[in-house]
Amino acid sequence: FFRKAVIDRPVCARDIQLKTGFQLPDIEKTLGARLKGGELLSFGDRGVFPKARFEALRAQTLKTVETLFAEDPLKRAAAPDEIRARLNPHLDDLPFRRILNELCETGELTRQDGGFQIPNLSIRLSEEREELIAAIMDYALQSGLVPVGAGSFCKRHQGKYNKNEVQRLFDHLHAEKRLVRLNNMRFMTRQAMEEIKRRVRS
Repeated sequence: FFRKAVIDRPVCARDIQLKTGFQLPDIEKTLGARLKGGELLSFGDRGVFPKARFEALRAQTLKTVETLFAEDPLKRAAAPDEIRARLNPHLDDLPFRRILNELCETGELTRQDGGFQIPNLSIRLSEEREELIAAIMDYALQSGLVPVGAGSFCKRHQGKYNKNEVQRLFDHLHAEKRLVRLNNMRFMTRQAMEEIKRRVRS
């Protein structure tokens, strides 16, 4: 049964009986032996799942997350729904969640903003984005202790840049700890923030 079918959800002895017509006691005995031998994983009352299939999906899940970040380097986190949609839309929630949990337990993924990241993943930004980041950092440095944001940056450049893209880069620079985000969603350099703290203390 497991060799012929592509399994996307845990199956129980009754499922196999309906598909094959084999006797239930024989199926249960076989499943018990395969569980004991490590060929199957248990999902409690929901049934069992082939370990080889699980391991293949686990590896594919990590590659899927890598692909999502490669396609959008400014992505803060890969959401579970978009991971599953790209991996296998029909994959049952129980094995999918166990895969994600295992990848987090081993440190291959980390949880972030309701989604997942790959620790220390290095994704190269396009030359255009690198140039825009340099312009944003120059603007923040020149502004000194005055907070800046995507709106003021775009206004300064007379609408040359897309505001949403600029905002994503501001958020990216904050995530990279190159800019500090204030409560009003404006930003300043870390040096400027330290100077403000120094003045407050003195």
